[in-house]
Amino acid sequence: MKPLTGFDFFEVDENEPPPAVPEGLAALRELRRDDLFRVGGKGPTFRVVQSYGDTMKTAVKEGTAGRVLYVVQGVTSDYQVEVYPTSGGTLDRTGPSVVPAGVARKVESVRRNGSTRLPRAQASFDRHFDVLAQQFPDYGALELHHDEKAGGDNGHGSERQFGYCTVDPPFCIAFAAKIEQMPDEYIDGLMAHEFGHAIDHRYGRKALEAHFGKRLPDSVERRADKIAEYVFGRPIEYGQMDVQCIDCGGKAGRPRRLG
Repeated sequence: MKPLTGFDFFEVDENEPPPAVPEGLAALRELRRDDLFRVGGKGPTFRVVQSYGDTMKTAVKEGTAGRVLYVVQGVTSDYQVEVYPTSGGTLDRTGPSVVPAGVARKVESVRRNGSTRLPRAQASFDRHFDVLAQQFPDYGALELHHDEKAGGDNGHGSERQFGYCTVDPPFCIAFAAKIEQMPDEYIDGLMAHEFGHAIDHRYGRKALEAHFGKRLPDSVERRADKIAEYVFGRPIEYGQMDVQCIDCGGKAGRPRRLG
């Protein structure tokens, strides 16, 4: 398989009628870079990152840092569409298919204007996840989700509430779409804070104190800030509306009123 160095876009000639091909292959041909899709109308959502002609795409699982690549391929013998994880840049046919073969004939396109709903947050997530994976290679899966409920009032006003992190596995960080309107230093601050929670939830306070060789705060929120500082190397500040930020000229330390 060729390395992912540039993109081979698949373009449809609108002046020609689409060929009479089975439903699964027709849907596969329509997928373009950054399109989101599910196979069989259920299961994980994938994002196309590269095309190899009409019937093979390379994809990543949406909401992850994209470390594992998947090949989406039409099987012409029975007109099924299947998704396989790759191993070392080659198609791994020995492992199980990511989706059940019985439902693999239908590919449901869920195109969202050619991009994810949280493109700036996703970029920040990917940067933070790369650092996390270097320092905690056994962390496992962590996903970024879009959830408008993440922007609701948690007792300190909805204007400063943007996201949350799940307490139990499978761990995920979720943000409301309004985070996309924030300056970069605030997106990074909010993301680092939630990563602090994610690390705390995964390992626990005692293990992390042993790892860092330092005592961590009793407060869950202050502990998330301090973990983020130790892992990512920059202290979390509190700027406008007491929202977390990085290098924004804000206040050092979490305001007392926030607990």
